[in-house]
Amino acid sequence: MDKSEAMEKLKEELDKIPTLREEHYDNQDFKLWRHKVETIIKAALDPDDLKTFSSARPSSFPMRGVATENSFKEHYQKELTSYETALKSIIQKYEMLGVEGERDKGGEVKKMDKKQKTIIDEMDEFRTMLIGFTVLRKKLVMEGQNLTSEEDELFSSLFDTLSIDAGKYGPLIREITGLEIIHTGVGPQDIWNWALSTSANTLVIHALDNCVAATSRTIGTLKKDIANGLRDKKTGHLISMPTIKNIETIRAFIAHEGESRALTMLKEFLEALGIRYFIAESKASNGRSIERQVDWTQSKADFAIFLTTKGKAINRKTGKHYMAPNIADELGRARQVFGNKIILLVQKGVELHTNIREIVYETFTTTNMEKAFIKVARELTNWGFIKVGTIRE
Repeated sequence: MDKSEAMEKLKEELDKIPTLREEHYDNQDFKLWRHKVETIIKAALDPDDLKTFSSARPSSFPMRGVATENSFKEHYQKELTSYETALKSIIQKYEMLGVEGERDKGGEVKKMDKKQKTIIDEMDEFRTMLIGFTVLRKKLVMEGQNLTSEEDELFSSLFDTLSIDAGKYGPLIREITGLEIIHTGVGPQDIWNWALSTSANTLVIHALDNCVAATSRTIGTLKKDIANGLRDKKTGHLISMPTIKNIETIRAFIAHEGESRALTMLKEFLEALGIRYFIAESKASNGRSIERQVDWTQSKADFAIFLTTKGKAINRKTGKHYMAPNIADELGRARQVFGNKIILLVQKGVELHTNIREIVYETFTTTNMEKAFIKVARELTNWGFIKVGTIRE
């Protein structure tokens, strides 16, 4: 088996992942699939590629008899995602080196007509290159290993391409996910500058991981927005805004850190949409404890909005305000009630807790909450609470 044939087979195995996601977490097909992929890599590719794929397996697993059924399901999906990312990075590596998988009868590599590409196609290619670059950077920074001559050539090529493409796609990623800065020892700095830095600092890897995650979220949002008629499929730019049609009674749970201008504006925005909201009182009601009062209030809502604003406590190292403990506590319970129907709005200058940074959030300032309100409208559209229509002037 040569490398071209191996690429064909690996792409076939990559296409099986969506089907594997639909199966029970304790299935034999997944184990057979993983073994087959490893066999293909061993037969035709480099030992480092096998290491890349094998190391994608999580180091920790839920304990039987202790973990919940949902924990096993979530772990299975995360494991598939890790293997998918590793497999894509391997394929991308050889495609960049000129070993393409799909060829026509004459042996020539089939080229995709760039005019036919959508923004999703472009972003997906950008994400794949970013993943491949991250794999190589981790080998250098985290594992302390040298790159092979082929990998070094690929590294240089990816660096040049990503340096240009980050300027093209970075603003769109920032608009959709809020990804903009990374906190360093000298204060907030541009996250893309760190991600594409030649420094051996492990902060580079943290920046790259965040950029990959944000790019993935951007692709997911683009797919939904384009399907709903909100964005142009070629540029990703907004072309319409959501309007309410036949809206039923929607109820929101709001968690906040105290009365503020941002809270007042959020209430007015929800009222304008015709959405009823509930806020857990700071004092117990009808004999209920504060904790039970929060649970009772959450049970009356369809989704949750967490509004984090600047409090009194400040991190002296970063200069940022700490997130209020009650918000983090209520957010943990809200996950059990609302699942993914949670909107996190964070005032600029507030430092999130490390255990909730994986939740997608939108930043705002008290003088400009437009992006925050667009985030609310977009999520309500995605969840089917409001329908979309094009606003014409």
